Amino acid sequence: MGRPDGAAAADGAAAAHTAATAHTSTATDSAATALGSAATGGAAATGGAATAGGAAAAGGFTGAPAPPGGAARSGPDVAERRLHPAYLVISAGQTVRTLLPAIVGASVFPHRWWVLGATAVLVVAVSVIRWWTHRYSVVHGVLRVRSGLLKRTTESVPVSRITALDTFAGVVQRILGVSGITVQTPGDGRSSTVKLHCLSASALAQVRTALTADSGTGARIGIDSGVDTGADAGVDSGVDAGVDAAARTAGRSVLAAPLSRLVQGVEGPGSVPPIAVLEVRALLVAAVTGTSIPLLLAGAAAAWNRARDLLPDSTLRWIRHEVLDHGGATTLVVLGLVMVAALVAVVLTAVRLARWTLVREPERLRTTRGLVVQRSSSIPVDRVQGVRLVEGLWRKPLGYCAVEVEVAGVAGGQDHQRTLYPLVRRAAAADLVRRALPELRWSGEDPVPVGAAARRRYPTLPLVAGLALAAAAVLLLPGWWRLTALFPAVVAVVAARGQVAAAGWRLTPDTVTVRWHRVFATHTVVARTRRVQLVHRTQTVPQRRAAVAGVWLVLSSARRARLRHLAAADADLLLHVVGRRPGAVRPVAAAPAP
Repeated sequence: MGRPDGAAAADGAAAAHTAATAHTSTATDSAATALGSAATGGAAATGGAATAGGAAAAGGFTGAPAPPGGAARSGPDVAERRLHPAYLVISAGQTVRTLLPAIVGASVFPHRWWVLGATAVLVVAVSVIRWWTHRYSVVHGVLRVRSGLLKRTTESVPVSRITALDTFAGVVQRILGVSGITVQTPGDGRSSTVKLHCLSASALAQVRTALTADSGTGARIGIDSGVDTGADAGVDSGVDAGVDAAARTAGRSVLAAPLSRLVQGVEGPGSVPPIAVLEVRALLVAAVTGTSIPLLLAGAAAAWNRARDLLPDSTLRWIRHEVLDHGGATTLVVLGLVMVAALVAVVLTAVRLARWTLVREPERLRTTRGLVVQRSSSIPVDRVQGVRLVEGLWRKPLGYCAVEVEVAGVAGGQDHQRTLYPLVRRAAAADLVRRALPELRWSGEDPVPVGAAARRRYPTLPLVAGLALAAAAVLLLPGWWRLTALFPAVVAVVAARGQVAAAGWRLTPDTVTVRWHRVFATHTVVARTRRVQLVHRTQTVPQRRAAVAGVWLVLSSARRARLRHLAAADADLLLHVVGRRPGAVRPVAAAPAP
C-alpha cells in the first residue's frame, strides 16, 4: 500500500478513534454489568470496569478491608515474620564495611583494643536491632516491610504494582543457605525497589508464590496495572485484546521446542522446559565483544594517572627510563595490558552471564544466570511493552545482538532486569521473541528504510561534530598529538554511515518498529502499538522546507525510540495512530523508500 499523505492519515485516524470510542463505551457498560453480576454471586465489587482500580474481591475474608490501591488478592497470605537469623551475619558484614575507615583509623591509637572492642559491641548491637525490627508480610495482596527502632519505616507495595522480581544469592548467602529477593515497582532507582536480603528456601518460595500466583488477574481486568486500563478486560477487543487466549495457547505449544544449537536436557525453574540456554561459545563472544574490555582499559589509564600523583619521583623516573623510553618495551607493556584486560573481561562476563537460561511460564518470563552470585529475574508478561534489539559495534559485523524487554517501571540502570537474552544471532532474534512473547505478534520483518530526502540529512550532525573536534585537536594539541584528530573524524564517518543505513520504521495493527543508529550501536525497538505512552513530533525550519520531521516514541519504561529524520507524512501517520486504542490503528505499513 502506498504511503498516505498526512491529512488523509489524520482524518482516517480521527474517524477510527471516534468509532473506537463508541465501541469502548458499549464494551465498558457490558463489562460493568458482568462484573456486577459476578459480585452478587459471592464477591463484593465497587465501581465498574471503567474504574476497575476500585474493585476488591472479598473471597474467604468476609468483612476484611480492601487493600490500598485496589490491589487484587494474588495468592496465599504470608504472616508477618522476621528475616532468617543468618541476616545477623550479613548485617554485621554490612556494618563493618561501613565502619571500615574508622576501624583502620582507630588501629593506630594507643588504646586501639578498647576502641576495636567497643566497635565490635556496636556492630553486634546494630545487627541484632536490624534483624529484630525488620519484618515483612504479604496480606490481602499487599507486601509490607517494617523496619527501624527509633525511626520506624513501613513500605507497602500492592502486588498489582510489581513490575519484576529478582532473586539473588551471593557467596556468603549460598554458604548460609539463604537467598534474597528484590521487588521492583514502577520508577527508577532505589526508591522504587524493596529488598528482603535473607530468606530461607521455604520462605522464599512462600513469598514468591504470594507475589506471583494469579498476579495476572488484576492486570488483565485493569486493576492498578499501570498500563492500558481496561484493554485486557475486553474493551476494544474487536481488533486486539492484548494478551488473548489464542496467543497464550500458541505460546504454550511452541515454547517446548528448543532453538537450534541449544544445550539439551537443561530444565528451567519449576521444571519448565527452557526456551534458550547460553552456550559456552556464545558466552566467550559476549565477553570479547562487550563493553568490559574498553571499560577496563579506561580504568587502567585512570589508575595510571592517579598513580603518577602518588608514586615517589624516583619510582616514576625508573619507570620512564626502564620501560617507557624503550619503544619495544612500551609496545609489550601495552599489549600485555590489553591481554590482561581481555582475560579479566572474559572472567567477569563468564561469572555474570554463565548458565543464562530463559524460561516462559504461563504469565511470566523468567531468567536465571550467574556462577558466583546466582540471580533469577521474573517479569509479568502483561507489563512488557515491547522488545529492543541492540547490535553493538563489534557484534553487528559478526551478526549478533542482545535482546532486551521494555517493561513498565524498569528503566535505565537496571540492565540485569531488562535483558531477556544477552547474545543471539540476529537472524534468530525474531524466532526467540516469538517463542518468549507470542503476545507481541511480531512478524520479524525488517523496518523499511526512510525516504531519500530524510536519508540525506542523517550525516549532517555526526560529520559536523566530528570535524569540529578534529579541528580543535589540530589547533590545540602539540606535535605528534595532532594525529589524534583522525580519531573523531573516523568516528564521525562511521557514525554517519551507520545512521544512514539503519534508519527505518514499520507500522502494523499490532506493533510499531523503529530502527536507528547511535554512535556505536544500532537499536531496533518493536513496541505494542497501543502501549506507546507518548509520540513527540519535531520539525525545524530546514526540515519543513524538505518535508521531513523527527519522531520520538516514549515507552512506559521511560526509554525512547527515535528517528531524527522521517518524511513528514509518515511522521503525521505515527503521531495520529501510535498509542491509540486498537480500533483506531489502521493496517498500514511503511511504504518502500523511493
